[in-house]
Amino acid sequence: MKNLIYVITILTSFLVGGCDDFNSETIAPKPVLEAYLFANMPVTEVKVSEMQLFSSEESEEVAVVDAQVKLTNGEESYLLTPDPDKAGYYCYPENDLHVQEGDVWNIQMEHNGYVVEGETKVPNSPMNASLSTNRLEIAPINNPQGLEQLKNIKVNLTWDNANNDYYFITIRNTTENPENIIQLGQTINIGISITTRPENGDSHLFSVADINQYGTYEVRLHKVNKEYVDLYDTLKQDSRNLNEPATNLINGYGLFTAFNYVDLELKIVKP
Repeated sequence: MKNLIYVITILTSFLVGGCDDFNSETIAPKPVLEAYLFANMPVTEVKVSEMQLFSSEESEEVAVVDAQVKLTNGEESYLLTPDPDKAGYYCYPENDLHVQEGDVWNIQMEHNGYVVEGETKVPNSPMNASLSTNRLEIAPINNPQGLEQLKNIKVNLTWDNANNDYYFITIRNTTENPENIIQLGQTINIGISITTRPENGDSHLFSVADINQYGTYEVRLHKVNKEYVDLYDTLKQDSRNLNEPATNLINGYGLFTAFNYVDLELKIVKP
């Protein structure tokens, strides 16, 4: 998600790079809207920014703090407010907005004469997700050869996917000051977090070597929409053959999409 602005920056520079008489004042900043809804969660991940061009090769992302952002579900509309703690982000502070699977949501953002609109549908929750184990007992490892040992300890996450829908996985250690399994040299006791690319399979196999920490892990399986997959593919394209970033928005760059998910728990402990 965080690479969206980077790709748009490259694209914008490319589009104006061939102009000998570049003048940033003649190019109005076009808004970038990044809005993510999560089923059964408050609305907090709505970001509005602009690309300010200084030359054919220089640009900067600028947070927009005075936009009008509205979410609509059927006959109900909800006006978002700027997040006081994160410049450019908008949230809904009340408790009467409920994002549920199957909902069709519309977004409208107005700023400096631009009206950006988009629509998304909240996916169904992933079905029958399970881990091959929910608890691993592993003794501390004090030799370099132990990495190979950890590589052979694996956990498989499976789920139903008869329709070849797309999913991605986040693995996050929720333990404060976690201890490393391989205890060699200086360690940074910060809980690890991993995010996979979206794929349309029905399983994901990961090795304990990828996380290398004791603790309690939140393994979250996200179901995503096609618009998210299309944008992800754009972010991974070769910069030598850069196409305009995929978007499901009208009159703006960015993305409006929704996720649904299930959480599973994995504990890694000492014997």
